[in-house]
Amino acid sequence: MSAPHSRLERPAFAVGAPRRAGVERRGAFHYYPSMRSLFAPLRALCTIVACGVALSGCIDVDAHVSLRDDGSGDIDLVYRIEAAAYETAVFGTGSARRSVPVTRADFDDAAQLLPGLTVRSHRTATEDASVVVRVRLSFTDRQTLIGLLGPESVSIEQTGRSGTWRQIVAPANPVDPATIATLLDALEPYRIRLRLSVGHAIESSAPGTVASDRRSAEYSVSLADVAATPADLIWTVAW
Repeated sequence: MSAPHSRLERPAFAVGAPRRAGVERRGAFHYYPSMRSLFAPLRALCTIVACGVALSGCIDVDAHVSLRDDGSGDIDLVYRIEAAAYETAVFGTGSARRSVPVTRADFDDAAQLLPGLTVRSHRTATEDASVVVRVRLSFTDRQTLIGLLGPESVSIEQTGRSGTWRQIVAPANPVDPATIATLLDALEPYRIRLRLSVGHAIESSAPGTVASDRRSAEYSVSLADVAATPADLIWTVAW
């Protein structure tokens, strides 16, 4: 198993988590100076959901990790933000510290904090009343990938051509669904979609599906399930 990235503190991802150095708390949310808040595992998004900010605007997330045998690879990220929410303090370009990185400068600044990470491309477009941000990141080794995703949230084991990926996609948030029924209804259409590609045949994805060519696995979960999951949502892929 790859060792944790020792220079990265463990970021808080749950509402009510204690304040840590380098983390600014504004009201009910945690703001981070790096993009780990988005990826580990999409912490900023999960915090937004748990706090109910999504009532004023929601986000769809697609994240595709391509992992090579030498530990290097790419992450293709696409998130779709309702145009109205894009201009808020949570997502908007007027915020000094956004919960979710938006601009090329946001990603470049964050990449400087993690050696081995490079921003390859960044595009923003407006499509069907949503702002769509598309980013490609490259990482040089597993240590960098785990540092980005969070060592407490993902582990990668590989021996020869066999390996296992285990990721906490969302932390437990055991609430009574009846108490947040309106929020859950609003979140149901929005999803987090994760995809993992490796250079070998994938044997299983739990939960989720394996592509017909067995080169990738996918897992999709609604934000409603994220907002009221009684236990950690864990995704395990074996190849």
